Amino acid sequence: MPGGFEVGVVRGDIREAPGRLTEPAGLILCWGDTLTHLNDLTEVRTLLFGFGGMLDTGGSLVLSFRDYTTAIDGNARFIPVKSDRNRILTCFLEYHDNSVVVTDLLHEWVDSKWIQRAMSYRKVRLDPKVIVEILREGGLHIVVNRTVSGHVTLVASKL
Repeated sequence: MPGGFEVGVVRGDIREAPGRLTEPAGLILCWGDTLTHLNDLTEVRTLLFGFGGMLDTGGSLVLSFRDYTTAIDGNARFIPVKSDRNRILTCFLEYHDNSVVVTDLLHEWVDSKWIQRAMSYRKVRLDPKVIVEILREGGLHIVVNRTVSGHVTLVASKL
């Protein structure tokens, strides 16, 4: 491999990833809100501890997720995601104690008329401070802890 890095992809349920790696990893990416799709904080904690165990000494774990800790209300819960001349995607957030229900509303221009489709799913509300503490409990050192426009990026390394 160029640069001396071998890349492996693990397909399947992310909760099973820690048991499927055959040798320590130099880098683990969990990007794009994947953690919030788990059922609860207990599953997140178990996965993060598993990831810590998968890392080689000096290896890094890179996480990203939306910060849903502060509920937004009113019309701010309608978030335009993407649009072009044939599609408009908006999501609506409904906050609960430990979760947020996300409803995606897709409008598509088909045969000279707009067709609407909706899909809802639940996400766990993760507090970035709690995730940092879980990583530290798992023996990882926080290298990057950044939140930009509600999007959290954490990089932790195994010393």
